[in-house]
Amino acid sequence: MDLKINIGAANILPLILIIVGECITPVSNLVGVIFKNISILLALVIIIFSKQKHSNVVLFYILNIFLITGVIISFSLPAALISYYKYLFPFIFLYYGYTIKDSNKLISVLFVFSIINNLSQVGIYILWLLGYSLWFFNVTDSGIAYSNSFMGVLRGTGLLVFFGAYGFFNLVVFFIAYFYNSNSKLRKWALVLSLLGVIFSFSMKAYVVFILLLILFYKNRKIIFTTFLSISIILALFFVSVFEEFSNQIMLRLMLYIVDGDSVRAESYRVMFNEVANLNFVGQGLGAFGGAESRAFNSPFYNEVNFNWFSTPHLATTDTYYPHLFVEVGLIGAIFYLMVLCLPLLTKIHLMKKNSVKVVCAIYIAILFDSLWSFGLNNLIYASLSLTFIYPILRCKYFDNDKRDLYIQDS
Repeated sequence: MDLKINIGAANILPLILIIVGECITPVSNLVGVIFKNISILLALVIIIFSKQKHSNVVLFYILNIFLITGVIISFSLPAALISYYKYLFPFIFLYYGYTIKDSNKLISVLFVFSIINNLSQVGIYILWLLGYSLWFFNVTDSGIAYSNSFMGVLRGTGLLVFFGAYGFFNLVVFFIAYFYNSNSKLRKWALVLSLLGVIFSFSMKAYVVFILLLILFYKNRKIIFTTFLSISIILALFFVSVFEEFSNQIMLRLMLYIVDGDSVRAESYRVMFNEVANLNFVGQGLGAFGGAESRAFNSPFYNEVNFNWFSTPHLATTDTYYPHLFVEVGLIGAIFYLMVLCLPLLTKIHLMKKNSVKVVCAIYIAILFDSLWSFGLNNLIYASLSLTFIYPILRCKYFDNDKRDLYIQDS
């Protein structure tokens, strides 16, 4: 049985349900989880019944040998099965995107949602300035509502609830719109608003990746350097307090994420490097380390490696993806996992359009970099709003100057 895949409400329903589920989660976590799981089920149905069969899917089957081995050797079957399910997220949305034929319309849908998402942030700022408590705000025991802010300014979230996801999504949209060869108003609005979205997310990870990608892809690097230098000088001369606070925030995150060794993230990498040095090819089993399942099911591995939670024993995860992957799946399985994930760039790259390759590289760099200090690859919002668009971008004619529509079948 084949299901004809055309862009439409039914085809993008998985993405819609994930976004709705993310919006609902702060109000009702159970309802949010239900929406997200239904979206995954629908994406799987579309993949299974689609005519678009990926010829390299055999590599995904081989990857499953590593994952199923991790389930078998795990300390807890329930923890392992939940963890296995989450390991599939990136591939579900990568192959789901592969089934969508009408890539041009899908990109337009992405631009429309980006505009709606950023305009909703304008409404959020207005309500916040008027003193309203919004649905995603945290509430203390004393009834005080608060949300993430930077230097007293509410961090942008849009409809995605979390500032990190908001910054990441706008980063992805910006580079898609930047290389999209069209003069449509939709593309121009998406480009401008996504840039503002990256800025007002106040996400340091988004800032770093944004600057890095500009340096990589923008031809006139002198303009980039001059612009950032000029902004820094203006802030330093005329907005001294703002410049000092911004510098302090950057240094705080550098110390927290990179320099200091007394953090859960640094401790996670210590464990990972020890496992790699010990040539643990098989891993400790799924659900053993890093993820929410390891905490919920009390994994004994933390005691075995004398893991130090420092002053944050309440954390649900170690908030770093690669230690989670390498420790649980093992050295060979983890490398193979990342290789299969990046397969679109590892095969037939000489047939791909130059601009589409740049956009796909930007998406991979963004999500892989973010996962250094988060569970980006294990997060439905991150995976669905980035990896879904990999194959549509590679086959979309508007990423080439001569508008040739090159169909990449097996990359």
